[in-house]
Formats: sequence, structure tokens, C-alpha cells
Amino acid sequence: MLLKVLGGSLGVVFPAVLLFAIRKGINNAPFGDEKKAKHRNILTGVVLLWVIANWGVSLAGLISYRVGDTIPRLLIPMFVPTLIGWGMLASKEFRTILDHMPLSVLAGVQTARLMGGALFLVVYLGILPKDFAQGGYGDIATGALALVSSILLANGKWEWGRQGRILGIHGGGYG
Repeated sequence: MLLKVLGGSLGVVFPAVLLFAIRKGINNAPFGDEKKAKHRNILTGVVLLWVIANWGVSLAGLISYRVGDTIPRLLIPMFVPTLIGWGMLASKEFRTILDHMPLSVLAGVQTARLMGGALFLVVYLGILPKDFAQGGYGDIATGALALVSSILLANGKWEWGRQGRILGIHGGGYG
């Protein structure tokens, strides 16, 4: 039950933070008010449906860890949006939104990875095997670096172009 609560919390918090970051890009993009509203509504609807779907399959036990799983099923809710995001890079409008996302906000989104430290608790309680603790180290390192990066970016001490935005959302987000 604890694993479901922790997973459910992450399944709401991280999409909400990512939604906030992408909406910043939409708001800053050189689109008219009508197009911005359309993109915000679509984004909010898709994220909301994704969160509801993830909660549903989680509560039904479809993505629960099972001994012998080669690839943990609980990673599916992370990889599907990543693959969709990579596909969306073909869209000029999506690339425009990425180009207008403040990098400090995008880096700050990854600070939520500090919550990956909960893997230590889950392993300690014997809910998941010890191998999962390794993911906790990676999450804590990513979250800590993201915190420092977002502060440096917000203070104008560091700049990075579109490649950083793409890695921040899709590649580095699940390091």
C-alpha cells in the first residue's frame, strides 16, 4: 500500500510540475492568445488523462512490481510520455514552445527527482528488492544537480540552448 501511495504521489506531483514548465513555454511563445489557450487546454487535458490512466492501472495492479520482471512495469508511465515527446519534436510549434521555456524552470522540474530518495524507504521496508536502491542514488544526484542548475540559470550565471531543453525533458529526465 505504501508503494502505491508513494507512486501515486509522484504520479501527480511530477506531471503537475512538468505541466507548469510547459505552460511557461506556451505563455512565452510568440503565438496569439487563441492559439496559446488551445495549447494550454490540450496540454492540461492530456496530462490529466495520463494521470488518471496511471492511477487506474496502478490501483488495478497492472504496473505493480512482480518478482522476475526484467523491466519493472512501473517504468512504463515514464517511458510512454518520453517516446511521445520525442515524436512531438517533429512539430515546429512544439519546438517553438521548447525554445520559449525558461531553462531555470526546466531545470527546476528535475529537482522533483529528489523524491526518488523514497526508493531507499521502499527497499528498507522490503517492498522492492535491493537493486531498486541504486535508482534512489541516481534520482538524488539528478535532483541535487537540477537544484543547483536552476539557481544558476535563474541568476543568469549559465545559459544553454534548445539541446538542453530537449535533454531536460526527454533524455535527462529519466537518467
